[in-house]
Formats: sequence, structure tokens, C-alpha cells
Amino acid sequence: MNIALGNRLREFRRLNSFTQKEFAKKVGVSTVFISKTERGLKMPSLHTLIKMAKVLRVSPNWLLCDSVVAATNPPEFLEHISEMTHKQRMQMIAMLKRMLVLLKMIDN
Repeated sequence: MNIALGNRLREFRRLNSFTQKEFAKKVGVSTVFISKTERGLKMPSLHTLIKMAKVLRVSPNWLLCDSVVAATNPPEFLEHISEMTHKQRMQMIAMLKRMLVLLKMIDN
């Protein structure tokens, strides 16, 4: 069983403000399956994992890789994001995109 995967799914689901029911519907699985996966009792198939990642707008690697998530998404950062409104998250994403453009300009 994979509790780490379940925890990451739960974190990203909450960051996207999805209930288990909403997330399950978007992925095409049951709410019970989402609940069991988040608790580490079920492991999604590769096909389902890819659907989950697309719905959550993350790479499947992010869901599977402990070190990448731990290194780039400290829990306190995730807490701040989860407390933001949808509008605030969209503003933050726009700011990050502008920062990435600037960083690329600096690197060149």
C-alpha cells in the first residue's frame, strides 16, 4: 500500500478545492476508490493515475516521487495555498509565470 501517494493526492486535491466526490467524478472513479487511495488502501492503475494527475494539473511524477514533492512543496507553503481563494491562486500563478519569464531572460 502507498500512504505517501495517498497523502500527495489528498494535498493536491485540496489545493484544487475538490471534494472527494468532485475529484472522483472528474477522474471517472468512485468516491470510495478515492478515499481508499488517499488512505493507502488502494493503488490506482497507471491509466487512472495519469487521469488524476491531469485533473490536478500536476505531473504523475509529482504524485509518485517523494523527494520532488518534499523538496519543492514544503507543508507550510501548501497550507498557505490551500487557504487562498481561487482568485488569489490564479493571481499567484500569473505572478509565478511572469517570474519564470524574467528568470529565463536573466539566464540568457
